[in-house]
Amino acid sequence: MYPSDTEHSLPYLENDQGMAQQIQTFDWSVTPLGPLQEWPRSLLTTVDTLLDADYPVCLFWGSEYTFLFNDAFVLAFGDDTPNLHPDAAIVWPALWTTVKSELDAILNGRSAGRLDNVLIPIERGGLLQSAYWTLSFSRVKETGSVCGVVIALTETTPQVLTNDSLDQLHYSLEACDLGTWDLNPATLLFSCNEKTKEILGLSQVDNNSLQAALDEIITPPDQLAVQDAVQRALHPSSGGHYDITYSIVHPITGELRFIKSKGKAYFDRAGKPIRFAGTNQDITTEELSRRRKEKLQQLVENAKDFMAMVTIDGRITYMNTAGRSLVGLAVEQDLNGIVIRDFYSAEQFQVDQHVIVPALEKSGHWSGVVSVRHSQTAEEIPCYGNYALVYDTITGKVISRAVTFRDLRPELAARKDLEESEKRFRNLVQEAPVATAIYVGREMKIQWANDAMIKLWGKDKSVIEKTVREALPELEGQPFHGLLDQVYTSGNMYQATEDRADLVVDGLLQTFYFNFSYKPLRDTEGNVYGILNMAIDVTEQVKTKRRLEESEKNFRNLIMQAPIGICLLTGDDFRIELANDQYMELVGKSLDGYLYRPIWDLLPEAREQGFDDLLKQVKQTGTPYFGYEQEVILVRNNKPETLFINFVYEPLLNEDGNTHSILVVAIDITQQVTSRRLIKEAADRARLAVESAKLGTYEVDILTQKVISSPRFLDLFDADETAEHAEYISRVHPDDLPLRKAAHEKALQTGLLTYDCRIIRRDGTQNWLQIFGQYYFNEENQPVKIIGIVQDITHQKLADEEREKFLSISHYSRDFIGMCDMQMKTLFVNKAGVDMLGIEGNVLEASPWDCFFPEDHAYLNDHFYPMVKRDGHGEVEIRFRHFKTNQPIWVIYSVFIIHDSKGEPAVMATISRDITERKTMEAELERRVKERTAELERLNEELQQFTFVSSHDLKEPLRKIQLFAGLAQQEATLSDTSLVGHLEKIKQSANRMSGLLTDLLNYSILANPERVFEDVDLNEVIRDIEDDNELLIQEKNAVLRTNRLPILQGIPFQLKQLFYNLVNNALKFSRTDVPALIQIIAAELTSDEKRALQLPGDDTYFSIHVIDNGIGFRQEFAEKVFVAFQRLNDKNLYSGNGIGLSICKKIVENHKGKITVRSALDQGTVFTLILPRQQ
Repeated sequence: MYPSDTEHSLPYLENDQGMAQQIQTFDWSVTPLGPLQEWPRSLLTTVDTLLDADYPVCLFWGSEYTFLFNDAFVLAFGDDTPNLHPDAAIVWPALWTTVKSELDAILNGRSAGRLDNVLIPIERGGLLQSAYWTLSFSRVKETGSVCGVVIALTETTPQVLTNDSLDQLHYSLEACDLGTWDLNPATLLFSCNEKTKEILGLSQVDNNSLQAALDEIITPPDQLAVQDAVQRALHPSSGGHYDITYSIVHPITGELRFIKSKGKAYFDRAGKPIRFAGTNQDITTEELSRRRKEKLQQLVENAKDFMAMVTIDGRITYMNTAGRSLVGLAVEQDLNGIVIRDFYSAEQFQVDQHVIVPALEKSGHWSGVVSVRHSQTAEEIPCYGNYALVYDTITGKVISRAVTFRDLRPELAARKDLEESEKRFRNLVQEAPVATAIYVGREMKIQWANDAMIKLWGKDKSVIEKTVREALPELEGQPFHGLLDQVYTSGNMYQATEDRADLVVDGLLQTFYFNFSYKPLRDTEGNVYGILNMAIDVTEQVKTKRRLEESEKNFRNLIMQAPIGICLLTGDDFRIELANDQYMELVGKSLDGYLYRPIWDLLPEAREQGFDDLLKQVKQTGTPYFGYEQEVILVRNNKPETLFINFVYEPLLNEDGNTHSILVVAIDITQQVTSRRLIKEAADRARLAVESAKLGTYEVDILTQKVISSPRFLDLFDADETAEHAEYISRVHPDDLPLRKAAHEKALQTGLLTYDCRIIRRDGTQNWLQIFGQYYFNEENQPVKIIGIVQDITHQKLADEEREKFLSISHYSRDFIGMCDMQMKTLFVNKAGVDMLGIEGNVLEASPWDCFFPEDHAYLNDHFYPMVKRDGHGEVEIRFRHFKTNQPIWVIYSVFIIHDSKGEPAVMATISRDITERKTMEAELERRVKERTAELERLNEELQQFTFVSSHDLKEPLRKIQLFAGLAQQEATLSDTSLVGHLEKIKQSANRMSGLLTDLLNYSILANPERVFEDVDLNEVIRDIEDDNELLIQEKNAVLRTNRLPILQGIPFQLKQLFYNLVNNALKFSRTDVPALIQIIAAELTSDEKRALQLPGDDTYFSIHVIDNGIGFRQEFAEKVFVAFQRLNDKNLYSGNGIGLSICKKIVENHKGKITVRSALDQGTVFTLILPRQQ
């Protein structure tokens, strides 16, 4: 029947059904084609291919355009099936009208093309309906010339009617962050758009290498799953559906990302896949959110408290395991039909209806004590309940109630035990000798006080239930009210030792001293509700201690002021505790560097002369030793000298009768001894001794009042040789005259005169003098003369005053004050230091190392102390160790070196301040900052999600507005200009809103903290922007100039958006009277410029100026231009939404930079960016 062809058959044309049958039976001889048997091979092949297609295809053959079509073409008409006819104008007039001009052009030599979304009405169901089609034209050649045109038709009516054209689809994909891909089933060649490459981190990979690169980044656990999903989709039984979520390791950032891939495979009639395409979406945020939700669900399910979701009408839709256990439901029991009322008693249900529900309606939440009934035992379980309304995030309507119950039975049992324990405690404390009281509330009401405390106050039991202020009014002006308020507020215990309090006892205001503590009392919630006060009266101990201290002070003063050499030795190695100037003068040494060291370090030569054995004997026996005219060789002034001394070793015994110290009293009598040998030599030596000691000598004739004095004496009294006795007395300070008188009166009884006084010199200055003398009496026991010496002790007095000041300051200081020698031997610790560390016993026996924790010793020994010795001082925050509790005490440990008279380091002193409370506050502050930071990050993330979802979801109704406005505009008649105008305004407003939503979405994306910084060449960025704006630049006749721009670390797409907005802004607001000129100039900031901008001096910063000669604006609006949705110009003259520059500012801030602007009307604008090289 057909022309023979040994190589090809025509299986579809030979079919005896449908359109193939109609073609075979139609009388073609009456048409330009002629009989079917005479058709050329190219026509038969084309018709056979046409019949094989499962989509509408038609053929126009020859210059007469003989018309043929396939079965799928017929199906496009629905029930109105057209019959085969060679004239297209009869079969489908609207189609013929549409394609006639295209066919003419193609047959005349123009290349075939395509018409998209063409309106070609079609008759269906007896009605002419609007339909949209995409027509693809293909040429059919015979012997090199075009003899026919094939048209493939795709109906796009649904897409057009839903505003889902290809352009809108592309826009939607971009807005949804979707990428597209295509896999050739035959070659397995994978290709995709740039968005997919960006999602996969394969932007730099060409299409030929994409498949291999994709295999490398898919994580090993997901590779097999992806392969299986692809194979299933390529099998016809799957329907071609492909939907899988897999993870990749981003090749650039190294981050784990989650990808949602969806697609569909298409098959030919033989079931062979011919195309496989789909979309990719980065769902890392959603996947991580899903996993967080799963963790939250696990947390709720494993919670120890009852948790449930209840509908508004009371039906329980969810209950966790702990909740089921509380109310007696099995874990597997179905909640269908169970209501919250099932677990309420009648009384509790009334509370629910009349208290809880109104509270929820008013404020959205309620909490308080409720009673829950056990479904099995009917036990009424006391619980603390929390009710909260749950709202639909979209509609804002209430959809459910969240209910949590905390079982109060353990807490009530514990409270009962506590009350019983407190009762036993009160009974015990009531009889205790320690004064104890409990104050409750901030007003400090006395809830309870034992007899000891009431007696201590000097009151009776009527003070109970009064406030402390009412019961003890005499405490006003004393620190105790403030301390109580401080403990109640801070919750920190306060302790004090030997603290003074003035109380009215027996009707008199008396001073007492107490060791006491204020301990905060807390309820079950951890809140302070009261204070426990315990006190011990230590008044007698304090007074005794002070008397002892005064006695010791007097003893030491006596030693230091004695006219003879005295030294106090302590310990088994006879360390020097005290030595007066006379003693040091006797041994010819300076005490500097020898205090608290063994006496033999000072006098090694005396040890070999038997004095060591004498001291040991006295210590062991407790018997004093007296030495008379003892000859001793001492190294004085670096040379040995022979001295004669009278001395006593007097043992000082403790309460046990053991010797704890030895008092050495020594008088140099060398002169007396030698005077007996040679009186003149003795006299000379005595004179030399007086002169060398700078002593003044005097002799007073009591009867004549004449004074014989040495030059030194005259100098000390600032008097002339002619001065009378009265003039010397007039030099004595008036305040010291009573002391002088008493000393002379005593001397008349004892014969020995000694006193200290101040001398007022003629220039107004004062000196301290120590006066010694001997009264001589006649036979009638009447005083006749006084012979004596005078010594200037001004320096000694000043030293004593300084020492007393130091001891006083250190005693009352709240800081730790201590000293040790360079061998770390403790020399002194003040009272605050002893109390701070809880040191017991002899503080001088404690080693400084004991004050620190062992783990800090290495730092102190290897770093800190060497630094102190090198620099003379040092300071560090470190922990002291409490000797009793071993608890840490944070201090500022400030250490400095004290040098001896030779300039050598002698003592290390410290003043250390307790900063434990500050450290605790710092730790608490850091914890709160972390909590607030985490909360802000969570709120920021929720805000970004809300902005994204809102802007995305608002687009769907917007598309409807655009679609139906367009349809209405098409259906409106041109004569109805008002309606057409209104519809055009609706379309313009919808378009502006669409742009606004897009800008809002872009603005929200800028806050994403998960962007990765990388090097960005700004020169390439500007070139890309210039290419993107090529047409607009030509239209504006604009020129874009730049110097060499830097390479910065940044987020590539953000930096491109930044400069795109600035350049586009310059083009948009260019002037019409001059060509637009845009300049981008960059320079590295100098040190002075960085300092002026308060930027880090070590970092590299660039200034980048974007300069245009546009319309400009007034400078007072410079800040307003960066505010979102703020416009300075008429929106009808200049397009945009007013968010572009706010996006620029956000991008600059994301890159730790600054942006400013300078402008003037018709003078152009300069945007200045300050950006760092490194992030």
